[in-house]
Amino acid sequence: MGFGEKLWCPQAHAALLRLLDSELYLMEVMKKWMSQRAKSEREFSAQLHSMAAMVEKLDRSQHGAGMDYISQLNKVRSSPAPSSVCVCVCVCVCVYVLESERNKTCFTFTSKCLSMLFCPVEQSWGVLVYQTDTLSHVMKKSAEDLLDGPISKLSLLIRDKQQLRKTFTEQWNLLKQELSKVHLYTSPSRTQVTQTELERMKSSYRQAAKDAAQAKRKLEEASKDKEREKAKERNIKALAKLYELHNEYVLSVRAARVYHQHHYSRIQPGLLQALQSLQEEMVLMLKEVLLEYFEISSFLNQDMVQIHGEMSSALTAINPNTEYQSFIQQNRSIGEIPDGAELECGLLDDAEQLQPGQIELNDLTLEAVQHKLTALEEELMDLARTMGSQQTSLEHLELQLEAEQEGVKRGQRIYQFSKRHALEECRQQVALSQGIRARLEVQRVLLKEKLDQLGPRDPPSALSPDPEASPPLSVTGIAHVSEGRWEGGGGSAGFPDNVLGLFSGNGGGLVLSPVGQEVERPLEQQTWYHGAIPRLEVQQLLTKDGDFLVRKSQEKPGYVLSVHWSGACKHFLVQNKDNMYCLDGESFHTIPQLIQQYQTSQQHVTKKSEVVLRRPVLKDKWVLEHDDIILGHIIGRGNFGEVYKGQLRPDNTPVAVKTCKNNLPLEQKSKFLIEARSAHTHTHTHTHTHTHTHAHAHAALYSHPTLSRILKQYDHPNVVKLIGVCTQKQPIYIVMELIQGSGDFLTFLRNQGRDLKPKALVKMAENVASGMAYLESKKCIHRDLAARNCLVAENNSVKISDFGMSRQDDDGVYLAEGGLRQIPIKWTAPEALNYGRYTTQSDVWSFGILLWETFSLGLTPYMSMSNQQTRDEVEKGYRMPAPHACPVEIARIMNNCWQYDPQNRPSFKKLRAELSAIHKK
Repeated sequence: MGFGEKLWCPQAHAALLRLLDSELYLMEVMKKWMSQRAKSEREFSAQLHSMAAMVEKLDRSQHGAGMDYISQLNKVRSSPAPSSVCVCVCVCVCVYVLESERNKTCFTFTSKCLSMLFCPVEQSWGVLVYQTDTLSHVMKKSAEDLLDGPISKLSLLIRDKQQLRKTFTEQWNLLKQELSKVHLYTSPSRTQVTQTELERMKSSYRQAAKDAAQAKRKLEEASKDKEREKAKERNIKALAKLYELHNEYVLSVRAARVYHQHHYSRIQPGLLQALQSLQEEMVLMLKEVLLEYFEISSFLNQDMVQIHGEMSSALTAINPNTEYQSFIQQNRSIGEIPDGAELECGLLDDAEQLQPGQIELNDLTLEAVQHKLTALEEELMDLARTMGSQQTSLEHLELQLEAEQEGVKRGQRIYQFSKRHALEECRQQVALSQGIRARLEVQRVLLKEKLDQLGPRDPPSALSPDPEASPPLSVTGIAHVSEGRWEGGGGSAGFPDNVLGLFSGNGGGLVLSPVGQEVERPLEQQTWYHGAIPRLEVQQLLTKDGDFLVRKSQEKPGYVLSVHWSGACKHFLVQNKDNMYCLDGESFHTIPQLIQQYQTSQQHVTKKSEVVLRRPVLKDKWVLEHDDIILGHIIGRGNFGEVYKGQLRPDNTPVAVKTCKNNLPLEQKSKFLIEARSAHTHTHTHTHTHTHTHAHAHAALYSHPTLSRILKQYDHPNVVKLIGVCTQKQPIYIVMELIQGSGDFLTFLRNQGRDLKPKALVKMAENVASGMAYLESKKCIHRDLAARNCLVAENNSVKISDFGMSRQDDDGVYLAEGGLRQIPIKWTAPEALNYGRYTTQSDVWSFGILLWETFSLGLTPYMSMSNQQTRDEVEKGYRMPAPHACPVEIARIMNNCWQYDPQNRPSFKKLRAELSAIHKK
């Protein structure tokens, strides 16, 4: 590869000129640098010579003994061969003085040098003066050699380089000029065209052709003989000129083509190759100049080698293995290692039922123990992945250092220290992780053993038995529990007003037949009783004059009759006096009897109003009765209670039933009902707190359509179906479609993912995209899309579960309030974390994380980062690399899902189509 082959274009020519200029500048710097060295050595030699002249001048000023002293010095100077010791001293002194002058430092003598100086005064002084004067001549000759040799040659080389640049530039321009004679040269701006000989010939050729055609046309038009003869003559001349120009044009084009080929194949490559050859020759000459400079300016000799040998011996005596032995001996620790934590039994003096060192498992601690065990197992799983990564890094560093240790040279060890430091740090991290694992494992074993001892049985009661309390519910009899009141009061089944309204429905204005036949049924079983729904919900249910329902009062204990009349909803508090119920007239033993009377008699509800009860609005079919559910065995445990396998009457449809424990605090029951509204087992995205007033709770929970009307819309093979809720008694039930398959998607990936081919994983991802596309079409936002919230059914089909049923506002955005304590940071889109803006596009971001989970076979995203680190890195633009063996198309889809601008992310409809196309390949 040479200049002629690769540097033929104008841009390469400009680069060559810049190269020549830079080389010229470099040689100029070298010349100035060498000249400064020669000047310094010349001045230094003059200073050394002046030292000898000064001694001689001082010696001449002495009288008598002084003359004898000088004679003795002269005798010493004239001695043909000074002793080797004195020569060594003089050389050492000269070298030290020289180096000190160059480095602008104070020179010192070693003890050995000082001992050398303490030889006989006359002899040492004579050798010192003589060798100093000799050194001045050596330095002067060195400076002259630098000027006559390297510096002179470098000046010639600079001149030759300048001439070469000039010649090359002229030759290049000449070739360019010759080439332009046979070409149409266009300037870089493409606006000015230079007329060449070839172009002028083309113009003449074009004009001759026009003249010939015109002469021929006139010949054909001539009618008279005389005119015809003249036209014929002109035609012949025009043709002759055309043929002549044609031949010349053909010859010129052929010549231009040949010259063009010759120019680019021989002439210009020859010029460039000659330049390269001369450049390489100059590089060789410059190398010789620098080597000559090095040889002249070097001051190395045997004496200096000897001094450095002694230094080396002293340094070799350093032994790292024994360096800190005395320090350890002087500062060693005294005493024994302190004891660890011990359980103080005295703390249990006032709690006789507690056993020292034993986990207490009862109805009050069961849920906390279960949650603690789950948290420990998840933490141990994350820690195992972290330790795997740490162990891999440790082994990698050990292999690297082992390979490098074999060929390490003295002085290179310092470059390995950072790796060795990292190795020890990695070992410490592994040791620390092992300690944490041991700490967590012992807790997990204690909790696991305690839960295994309990098995499927109910936990023992933590309180003393209450003879008036009802017996605990069994698993098989829970569906037939009689109606009861929670001691807290204020709501059906013991729940507050502001949460029972979650499960109200819209009967669509259906008219109930006369209620006489059902008047004996309890209020909670009446189809027109809706529980504790708020006024906002009532306004949505009552649409026509005469529509009515009965509900639980929000402001005070009791019940309210709500009726639509004259375009507005009227609310009448049912009075309760001595267990008798009335409005503004006759009293009845039960509210159903009261409602039957006013509906059948069509009398005004109160004396001051003209309101009449006409059509009861029925509860929706999604609000079920406890007696409609037959509970089976426990299939799992949720945040608030057990999950049962059950059957739905009357067709015995298999269902999954989530229950809420009776002994949960009011706040926990409220959370369970909120969870029921969202059909959500692990509600990570509900950010409303429960310390607000009832009014605030209503505003938060009922800003969207009711659960019943939402549930009617959702029917898709890739979405878990919520069948209904039971809210009239304890315990509250959430009834869902029973998925008989392999459990949640995340566990499935971790346990069976390695047995699946990529095509099967693509199909399962397509299932999720299909379900989300359906929810997208219903304007439903999931807010917690992740592998853990999907279930694997038969034939490995995937169904979306735990979708929040958050409805989009008019602008397609759901705004969440509150903190981030329960939000899954690593799955949530940036705009949702920053501004609480949940959209379908934020679900698309989560789908990208789910894709990563799928093809990593269940690994935790951003494994080595904390939640805050993940959030910061994502904001900076970091995106996870695709998992190992992930198809390229899937990696592209992931990155599209993780576009920072939500508008740039694809829709679920598009994602489903892309995944379907990938699966069909």
